[in-house]
This record gives sequence, C-alpha cells and structure tokens, in this order.
Amino acid sequence: MTPKPIVRGLYWHVHHDRLVEWCYDYDERKAYIRTEKPKKERALRLKLFQPVKGPLPSRVAKAAAAYDTARTAYDTARAENERAYAARVWVIAEVDKASAALDGTKANFAWKKANVAWEKVSAEYDKARAEYDKATAEDVRANAALIKTITEDDRAIVELRKALDSKAMVALHKKECPTCPWDGKTIFPKSEKEVQA
Repeated sequence: MTPKPIVRGLYWHVHHDRLVEWCYDYDERKAYIRTEKPKKERALRLKLFQPVKGPLPSRVAKAAAAYDTARTAYDTARAENERAYAARVWVIAEVDKASAALDGTKANFAWKKANVAWEKVSAEYDKARAEYDKATAEDVRANAALIKTITEDDRAIVELRKALDSKAMVALHKKECPTCPWDGKTIFPKSEKEVQA
C-alpha cells in the first residue's frame, strides 16, 4: 500500500499564538490538536487551522518555496544520517562479536587449533573493523550534511517568518478568515487563566 502523502504548506493558526506559519504535516497536527489540546480549545483550533489560499505576496511565495526546498533537503539528510548511524551501530555489534570470538579462541583451543581459529577470527575481525571504519566515515559525512541542511533550513525559516510578518499577510488573513478572533497575539483573546480554567 502506498503511504498517504504528507500535506504541508502555509496554514493559518498552526499554533494559537502565530497568525500564519509553515505546517510540516497537516494530518499529524490535526490529530495532535484532537488528542492533546484542552477539549474546550479543540473546536476553535480546528476551525481556524486552515491552508492559506492566497494569492500570496511574491516575497512570501519565494520564501515559502525556498523554505520547502531547504526543509526537504534537511529531511533527506536527517534520514540518511539515521541510516548511517544505524549501520554504524550494527557494525559495532559485529566488531564486538568478532572480538569476543577472538578472545575465546585463545582461551579454549589447543595451540594448533587455536592458531587456525585465531587466523579465521582475525580475518573476520579485520573485515568487521574495515566495515566499522567505513560506516563511521559514512556517519560523519551524513552528520556533516545534516548540519549543513540545518543551517540552510534555519536561514530559510528566518526569511519565511520575516515575509509572513507582513501587512499583506494580515490583510489576506482578514479576507480568508473574516470571523477569526485573532487579536494580533492569540486566537484566544481571553486571558490564559480563563481559557485553561
């Protein structure tokens, strides 16, 4: 079965205290609101959590596209980093097994048999060690790529946030969400104590 594609993009009120922001996964956020947010907030949050229909100001459209590209690169690098780390952990276990076998052969066999076994497990150990070194290098490379994409992702999100905090986006919000209680700071204009009481 093909996994359901992740719906992402610019949404109004992903969080109660942000007018508009990038949503990484619409279904995941919606499920989170339904299960984790206070019950009395859920209906309003879900009603206001809507995609921005646009048209977007060109600065916002450019920043959103750049951010989406940077975020995709980050997600790819992160997955590669996790794969490389898992490979490294597996190789460490193989090196440990080979090392244990090497120690056991010295203690448990007569000299002649031990020498043959020693050579065999030494070769296995050397092979596992070479795999470990390769996996370590791959892990280091993937980590460096991840750090680079984090920096690019951070830069892109800063630019996107600057673009989103514009008068044009406030005007678009008023057009798309005419009954929204947004007061410039929150969708809950009452004090936090009243909302959570």
